[in-house]
Amino acid sequence: MNRVYAVDLGRMDYLEVLEIQKKLESKVALEGDVGYLLISESDPVITVGRASEEDEVIYSEETLKAMGIKRYSVERGGRVTLHGPGQIVGYPIINLENYKKDLHWYLSALEEVVGDALEEIGVENHRSQGKTGVWTDSGKICAIGVKVKRWVTTHGFALNHTIDLDLFKGINPCGLMEYGVARIEDYREQIERQVIVDALWRSFQRRFQCELIIGQAKDLL
Repeated sequence: MNRVYAVDLGRMDYLEVLEIQKKLESKVALEGDVGYLLISESDPVITVGRASEEDEVIYSEETLKAMGIKRYSVERGGRVTLHGPGQIVGYPIINLENYKKDLHWYLSALEEVVGDALEEIGVENHRSQGKTGVWTDSGKICAIGVKVKRWVTTHGFALNHTIDLDLFKGINPCGLMEYGVARIEDYREQIERQVIVDALWRSFQRRFQCELIIGQAKDLL
């Protein structure tokens, strides 16, 4: 059975998490059946994926600077998204050769992981035909954007918990502004972050049929 080390990094600078991903990507490529699932939270940052269009960041550079929002171009697929306090970001770093060498299968599996975790905590959700991510009746509650290199995955999902939804006014999130953005807090008030993270751990283990080992940051490298 494949082993996946699950580590909650807590609040950490986005670029630091990106660097950890890169190191673990190389490690996973060499170590066969070992993988990682990182959870983190960051200060406000806009990430621009490979499929993004120029007008999807609405705020000017001056406005972003004044608001303390950083902007980075990243290697993942997908378009523009935003991370910030009150958002649970998951980064599975696994070798798909040990699961299924199919990107569409992997994206669908991540949607199921998040969707099942949300159901467990009492938040109804659904998938939308032709639109990657997880949705509620109020809009997208979880964005998904991944990178796969030599079948090793990086990047992942961003699940809105208590994040200030006004932050999303500065972007056209995933090119789908008209569909709205949702968060867990509006369906389950005062639910603790750890309850959601634990549900994600269980859901990931079920969907990927792996041995999930809860670890600490010191276990990563």
